[in-house]
Amino acid sequence: LRFHMYENNNVRAVREIYESLKRGHFDSVLKALHHDVDWHFPEMNGVPFGGRWNGRDGVREFFEVLDRARELIEFIPERFFAQGDTVIALGRFVLRANSTGWDAASDWAHVWDLKDGNVVRLTAYIDTAAVTRAHVGRREEFSLSLA
Repeated sequence: LRFHMYENNNVRAVREIYESLKRGHFDSVLKALHHDVDWHFPEMNGVPFGGRWNGRDGVREFFEVLDRARELIEFIPERFFAQGDTVIALGRFVLRANSTGWDAASDWAHVWDLKDGNVVRLTAYIDTAAVTRAHVGRREEFSLSLA
């Protein structure tokens, strides 16, 4: 029972981060992060917020870059799962890329790793093709070489 309550506390901590983001309280988000947090979004050609962002200053920069790159139309965390110090949040978003005005919609998964109630790592999984297409403004051309 104690372990189950511990997992619920981690889910509550992650839910509070999403609520703080929704309200624009970024200082609250940063306080919930370990000082040396590893914040990882997939790298995507033409998408400035992809990649690794380290530490609270890196995450602050991530959000500044993110805000300049896109308008968030919808962001909905829907389900949460916990095991020990890991919380997985599943949801969906719709964004509009400022560079093109194109929209992208995607389901997402965020894997949050916590230690002593602080986030030490976030790994995000999104539809990279949809987000890239919206930011670049064209379909990426892929070629298959059979040589």
